[in-house]
Amino acid sequence: MMVQNGYIPVVDLLYGCALLICFLIGAPGNACATLYFAPRYQCHSALIYTFININDIVICLMCLPMALPYFTENRHGFLFTSGIFCDMYGILWNVTCRYSIFLVAVLSISRTYTLYFPFWQIRKKVLLGFLVGYIGVLFTQALVPYMRSERYHYYTEYVQCFSLLGDLFLPKSPEFIISYLAFIHLEIILPLFPILISCVMSIHVIRLVKVQPHEENLAARRRRATITIIIFTTLYITFNIPAILFEVLGTVEMYAEGKYGFFNFDHVHRYFRNLVAAISIGINATVNPCLYLLRMNSFRRSTRNTCRRLISRVTMTSMGSGISTPGRNRTLTTTEI
Repeated sequence: MMVQNGYIPVVDLLYGCALLICFLIGAPGNACATLYFAPRYQCHSALIYTFININDIVICLMCLPMALPYFTENRHGFLFTSGIFCDMYGILWNVTCRYSIFLVAVLSISRTYTLYFPFWQIRKKVLLGFLVGYIGVLFTQALVPYMRSERYHYYTEYVQCFSLLGDLFLPKSPEFIISYLAFIHLEIILPLFPILISCVMSIHVIRLVKVQPHEENLAARRRRATITIIIFTTLYITFNIPAILFEVLGTVEMYAEGKYGFFNFDHVHRYFRNLVAAISIGINATVNPCLYLLRMNSFRRSTRNTCRRLISRVTMTSMGSGISTPGRNRTLTTTEI
């Protein structure tokens, strides 16, 4: 492929279009999902899904400023030229990517636990405090470089804002840095194990549990909901595990100054890194509402009614009337999510 100024125009165009699609489809799709799950927060799965959807909305919105530079000749940063915006973007991207794997782990583990202990009920206030509290931990961690006067900077080769932490590491030896980064990345790597174990256990239960005739409908709904979570988790692993591994190894290599030779930082490496560590995450956030549409009948009805109300309201407004046609949403049972 033709290379201009170190970039490949055709690939830049494809990357920009992919991120733009994530913004145009993922943001409204996850907004509809949030409106669907939020009123059903009494079910712990719906509460977790609500947090996942809100997190995905933020990721999809952040795809827009990431997409625009790909359509320019020299990847002009546009919004990234603002130092404040770059700081906010770097912190939010750091938090949302780490928070997503935590939410998937909580969803997968809680579902597996309810399969083995069907009468177990988690306290909603405890779960809510746990989910919100972890956001505070992640924001504190992401703000550490900023509190040490290490601002986030826009890097055209990666089309993102990073903080290289500068003098945060004292002494700045490769061994000390790698040890620190290993500790930081534990929160990314460790949840993978309970996620995989939970999926295997859920599949085992689905295959072995014998259903009584009078419980066929209830068991079928529970089985479908569990399979949905397994598919959801599989999609997450498919789109995010390469990003996690690449980010960990790339960060270690960067601070080790090429000592370990994990990567050759040429333009091919940069494009691959941008694909697995940024674009794939946006695609994953966009695919989730599509999964809900395919697997949840009540979500399809709710989305259809929401779209009808929106179209009706826009039509009535354009005609000078504020009257809109109300839609009806069926109450979702806890076995469907």
